[in-house]
Amino acid sequence: MEKRDWKLIGRAKEAALEVLLHNARGTYRGLPRTAGWGYPEPYTRDLMIASLGMLVSGNEKLTKALRKTLVAAAKNQSRLGHIPS
Repeated sequence: MEKRDWKLIGRAKEAALEVLLHNARGTYRGLPRTAGWGYPEPYTRDLMIASLGMLVSGNEKLTKALRKTLVAAAKNQSRLGHIPS
């Protein structure tokens, strides 16, 4: 890969981290929001997809936000283990 490609990847990573940090605390019980500029509510499916980025970022604030999300999902799951949407 060329040097300019690595710079582009670095800028994309910074932009993604900025979005994840912006969404780390939402308006609903402090749970992460899914799309802070459009939908301030937490959506379980979308947060589970975002969790991959949250975990690999190594950012402690994002890890704590994800933990809060997983605890809330576990507390609200159905008796069959389905997580809320």
